[in-house]
Amino acid sequence: MKKLVIAALLAAGIVGVSAQGWDPSMGNTSMNLVSQTGYVTYGESAALVDPALVGTRIGSDFTGVIYYNDAVVATCNFGSVEKNGEIVNTGRLAGGVVYTDLVPANADVELVVGAYNSWVDGATTEAEGAAGATFMGKSNPFEYATGDQASAPPTPCGDLMNFDQFTVEYIPEPTTIALGILGLGGLFLLRRRS
Repeated sequence: MKKLVIAALLAAGIVGVSAQGWDPSMGNTSMNLVSQTGYVTYGESAALVDPALVGTRIGSDFTGVIYYNDAVVATCNFGSVEKNGEIVNTGRLAGGVVYTDLVPANADVELVVGAYNSWVDGATTEAEGAAGATFMGKSNPFEYATGDQASAPPTPCGDLMNFDQFTVEYIPEPTTIALGILGLGGLFLLRRRS
């Protein structure tokens, strides 16, 4: 009977922890990947793709990447909402609370947010993750208070990530750059012949 009671209490404890969304195997440090004041817009170079993009906010087709000491510690999407039957991009992080051991728990840390229209899942560096991105940008460093789920009672993380507004810029694919250089070289040769 004692074994049954102990097993029931353990099961209730596991269900309670799972209901909170935290599993110790995910990490003890909590971060809320949602932003309120900081948002991301398309920069001037977006005019090369579509002039109407310049100054508009990015949406859920972009991946937000959180950096700590230049290492990737978390990813999430940017947000979009429906207003009057239309999808409106918010330009804000919309990831919710995540858990990791890649950032100190219960500490004020300096983070950077990156925005990429294409990101390779599981990448640990910008070079790996942004290999196919044609739009990218990063915030200035900002302070954030992380939480600690392993402490008793758990220390909550900061409510929102408040970074300064920044832009994503168009980065042409290498083949586009190569074709442009070849075209300019051809024009130069034609001009020299004349």
